[in-house]
Amino acid sequence: TASPEEMARTVKAAARLYGARLVGIAPMNEKYVNLQVPRKDEKQKDIDIVFEDVDVPAVTDTKFVIPRRIKWVIAIAIPMDLDLLSRTPTALGDAASALGYSHSAFVVSSLAVFIRGLGYEAIPCVNDTAQSIPFALDAGIGESSRLNKLVTPEFGPAVRLCKVFTDLPMEYDKPINFGLAEFCRSCKKCAEACPSRA
Repeated sequence: TASPEEMARTVKAAARLYGARLVGIAPMNEKYVNLQVPRKDEKQKDIDIVFEDVDVPAVTDTKFVIPRRIKWVIAIAIPMDLDLLSRTPTALGDAASALGYSHSAFVVSSLAVFIRGLGYEAIPCVNDTAQSIPFALDAGIGESSRLNKLVTPEFGPAVRLCKVFTDLPMEYDKPINFGLAEFCRSCKKCAEACPSRA
């Protein structure tokens, strides 16, 4: 019976409890969702991701069905350890990335269980199912940089992104502008350093 604004605050508080540092809510955009989930076994056909008028998500041998009533995406950013990342490519640098993915899986799984406990559907996603960057942009977590990476005001680009799809009605957040696009137009360090001039 809570308002969409109150539910947004509640879900964000739960996400932070599970370890999310940045949380935003965006509308579902089917264009950001992958068309297929590749199978690990190359002999099997990839699974199609489709939106259908069903009550609950379903997975069969040929498709992953997302109910059309799922209209909300909770975008989450998990910061990575900059000290460890600076040691890439080493085992320590790789660990920073791997820990970010592991933490992401824990956060979205826990948040999905919380939402289901409220009586709603929830689909946790890390790098599978859909593109994380556009949802994070729509949810106001950061801006897109010249390198087409998400950059947050708090942690720069050193974040791992994940998301939860849900039918829980919540207030959407708005995209943000903290001046990154303007900065990228004048800085140009990455453009000048790019060996291929891409």
